[in-house]
Amino acid sequence: MKKSEKFIAAALTLLSASVSLVFFLYGAFIARGAIGQTWIMIFAILTACYGAGSLAALLWAWFKGGKRAIKVIKYLAIAFLALFVIGSMDVGMVSGQEFILILGVGLVIWFNWFSVKKIALWQQNA
Repeated sequence: MKKSEKFIAAALTLLSASVSLVFFLYGAFIARGAIGQTWIMIFAILTACYGAGSLAALLWAWFKGGKRAIKVIKYLAIAFLALFVIGSMDVGMVSGQEFILILGVGLVIWFNWFSVKKIALWQQNA
């Protein structure tokens, strides 16, 4: 890797790891407070699992590189976003605020995928 690529990879890693940690902690804090509420508990567990899985994919991309890390983060992102959209449909329709939230979560998930993809490809070609 060139010096500029190393800097970009480090920045992508730091931001992506931060986002993954936020997902994990958000899910953990919701699970801690959602006693007796099954659907909220399931959402919390899935959110924490996405955070842990995306962090694992990021580490996999750094140490092994290759296309498997990219596939893992892609499937994690698609599954979590689909579940997030389904969970947002409380009465069958998505309101304006929920739509903005879905776009925001989708953008963050896309950033995680992009970071893992770039780092895995750089490590594979290094």
